[in-house]
Amino acid sequence: MTLIYENVAEGTPATHAVVIGVGGYPWLLGGAEAADPRLAEGMGQLSSPPASARAIADWLVSSHADPAASLATVDLLLSDATGDRDYVRPDGTVFKGVELPDQAALKRAIRAWRVRCDSNPGNLALFFFCGHGVGRGFELAMLPRDFGSEPMQPFEHSVSFEGMKEAMRSCAATRQLFFVDACRVHSPNLMADYAAQPDPVMAVRTPFTVGLRQSVYFATTSGAPAFGRPGRPSLFTENLLKGLRGLGANDNRGEWWVETTGLQRALTGLAEEFADEDDKGLQVPTSGEQTSFDFQRLAEPPVVPLYLHPTWTEEGESPPDDLAAVALHSEGAPVLDWPSPWADSPECSWRGDRFRSDRAAGARYSWSVSFTDGRTMSSAPATLSPPFRIVEFPRDGLA
Repeated sequence: MTLIYENVAEGTPATHAVVIGVGGYPWLLGGAEAADPRLAEGMGQLSSPPASARAIADWLVSSHADPAASLATVDLLLSDATGDRDYVRPDGTVFKGVELPDQAALKRAIRAWRVRCDSNPGNLALFFFCGHGVGRGFELAMLPRDFGSEPMQPFEHSVSFEGMKEAMRSCAATRQLFFVDACRVHSPNLMADYAAQPDPVMAVRTPFTVGLRQSVYFATTSGAPAFGRPGRPSLFTENLLKGLRGLGANDNRGEWWVETTGLQRALTGLAEEFADEDDKGLQVPTSGEQTSFDFQRLAEPPVVPLYLHPTWTEEGESPPDDLAAVALHSEGAPVLDWPSPWADSPECSWRGDRFRSDRAAGARYSWSVSFTDGRTMSSAPATLSPPFRIVEFPRDGLA
């Protein structure tokens, strides 16, 4: 166990997190030990999971804000194919030799996290895993660093996500978040061995906690892969952080809070509607179970993408030749005037087939366009809310 953050006030509701990033797999392809290709099923070393876990840990210790359950503990486990086991907290505190996520260490860490979460019904439990995962139907086995070290019973070294989540149903913490950034491709080895049982780590006990709310987020759908980037946080983790920083928020209660269902909408939109061109369609984030609750208060309105889409353009084209300028108004006052030739600026840019301007949520905005033939069109003012807003302009006038 490596508690990179600890600030426990006895008897007070708090947030307890366990963050796991498994990138170095000695018994898989490219590892230091002899790998069995039949067991590895193409799996090898990963550089994205340790970067993803470090990024989530950074967000927790520097940005997490829930007045009803302030941050109390963060346990970090890291396996980096480069051998780097250090973590530097945003305040500069260095943790040398963070614990490796072997099967035994994962079991200890998850069980200890459960105990901490069990201390108060008002606690928020947060679980994050990034690494290799394999599926059997809707079952997901999360693979620790030492997967493959026991070829006679390989899944003796694996964690059943469903089993672990079900075991948390009797935990006192009434708000529970689970983020699983892993492939869910069906494993021929796991499918063929009907007796193989990934380890649930804890016993499933009844009665379940009254008022329990669990929300689960998977990087991809059952049977599908998830994608990382060399040395950087994965696609899912990068989008998750954008959601946590505000794109999953609403102000339904007069303050801006990130809420579970809004976070799922943000993850979907980030993966599809305004993903980078090279990332579109790579994976579909999905929710295994969803209940609604707030868990992150923002100090100010989030900044949200506001798009203007000329509907006669195609993906990848330049701005239409018949447009002379675009403008943006907020609450009736001009905030942007952007004439051709459309040099990108911090205020506005052209992305794919639309103009984009990032603006503070909660205000009312309207786009207007000027054509080279002297015509102008304006949209009706509308409130900008996360995760984004698209205003469409047809060439022949607004419907």
